[in-house]
Amino acid sequence: LNQSLGRMLKKNNFASFAFRSYVSTGVGQFIDNLVFAIVVSHTFFGWTWVQVLMCSLTGAVAELLCEVFLSPVGYKVVRGWERENVGSEYLERHATA
Repeated sequence: LNQSLGRMLKKNNFASFAFRSYVSTGVGQFIDNLVFAIVVSHTFFGWTWVQVLMCSLTGAVAELLCEVFLSPVGYKVVRGWERENVGSEYLERHATA
């Protein structure tokens, strides 16, 4: 999802990074939490579907807020690595694989 959204965006700046990261994290974490809640909470503990869905949504929102809080720092670090070519040998070697 992140990559698909990235292809649709024209600019490579923090706003486009944030949009695609936040959307993909929100969707991905909701699905991850939902699968876990269905398998564990619903199956073993008898939670209702409303409880399963609310737990999944609450967890996804909490994880998304953590990303919103931490992503500006991560974005700056990664941009610095790009300027310094950190990891470029690894990326070039594995781009053709």
